[in-house]
Amino acid sequence: MNLERRYTRLVACDLDDTLLDSSSSITEATCVILRSALADGRTALTVSTGRQLLSLHGYIRQLQITEVPIIAETGAVLFDPVSYEAVREWLLPEPVIRAVMGLMEERDWGCTVYLIRGEHVETLVRPGDAVIMDSEFRDTLKLTVPFALKEWPGVMEADRWRKICILGPAPRMRELDGTMRARLGDTAQVERPSEECMDILAAGVNKGSALAALAQLLGVQTDQVMAIGDSPADISMMDVAGVPVAVRNACPEVKKRAQFITLSNDEDGAALAVADFVCGRYHATAQALRDE
Repeated sequence: MNLERRYTRLVACDLDDTLLDSSSSITEATCVILRSALADGRTALTVSTGRQLLSLHGYIRQLQITEVPIIAETGAVLFDPVSYEAVREWLLPEPVIRAVMGLMEERDWGCTVYLIRGEHVETLVRPGDAVIMDSEFRDTLKLTVPFALKEWPGVMEADRWRKICILGPAPRMRELDGTMRARLGDTAQVERPSEECMDILAAGVNKGSALAALAQLLGVQTDQVMAIGDSPADISMMDVAGVPVAVRNACPEVKKRAQFITLSNDEDGAALAVADFVCGRYHATAQALRDE
């Protein structure tokens, strides 16, 4: 990837419930607003998402992102939007993977475990568990096997994964959360994009660390970085950005960390925030605009 071009601003936008509307689509109005706002070529736009590569092709094409690396897998990778090769990646250490899988095997948590690295995804379920198939994975996964720690690492190649995603019913996930954090301590990063989801990454890896790495790669100062999000997993990148923005449908915790609140994901709010940022209405020293 040729990154010699230097931008003066950078926008990192979450996808689900932020740039995507409630039907998981990017509206034509959003595309029109973004094309106009980015026409001068000085603002770099990327998406920052927990999704993995196979579910991003269509969105990348629709947004016409061709030069700026994409932040995916909750910050575990920056990848080229054309070649899909990793520009930077942060792998999970094998001891962390073994600790997670050991905990999952100790009892029936009623959850489904996904091991993710780009186009490589393993689904692991225990016999009798209700498989929770997230829309991100529904059309991309072909392999589901019962997991047992004794199979590692031969079947799973434990040294090649960037992220573990665990999906399950909210009550079970709340119970698992405290146990998982106690088991892993500071050896890994635990993110909670939603009540039904837990992402486990290498220590210190999150959307914020990936955004900081990308800004440095592009030569953009952090006070010229906008981050737009809706969920707790977006807070780390909002803390990095000089201009943190929440969509109106964001959770209260995210709104509290935002400097600005734009319209909802069903009102093209993220695109309108980008347009305001480009024209100078949203900047690091501007008076905050919030919901009444």
